[in-house]
Amino acid sequence: MNATHGWLDHETSFFILGNPITNRIISLPHNSLANSQVYKNIVSSELTPISGELFIDIERGLRNFSLPNIFPNQNLLLDSSRLLGITSSIQDSHSQYYRIFVELKKSDDVRSLTDNTNR
Repeated sequence: MNATHGWLDHETSFFILGNPITNRIISLPHNSLANSQVYKNIVSSELTPISGELFIDIERGLRNFSLPNIFPNQNLLLDSSRLLGITSSIQDSHSQYYRIFVELKKSDDVRSLTDNTNR
């Protein structure tokens, strides 16, 4: 049996059991994530061999999910970030290398992380 799930629009999800008919419900993207220039800029291809990759479009992802507050000023940090990319590579049996990249939004509004008025 085949099972498929995903999101349509901003607040509509779908779940299908049975024949794969996802391509009849949603249109496939013209470019895959792996071919996206944004993805290529964020996720490192310099590490070899790559043991894992994580890519999060923070700006678009936060519109669909509400997150619990995990640390102080979390919303300030998330509101100022666009993208997050993490690439990992196993160096040997005792160590692993991580490359973490965060792309921040450009803004003329400069606030301090210690400013408690904008929580």
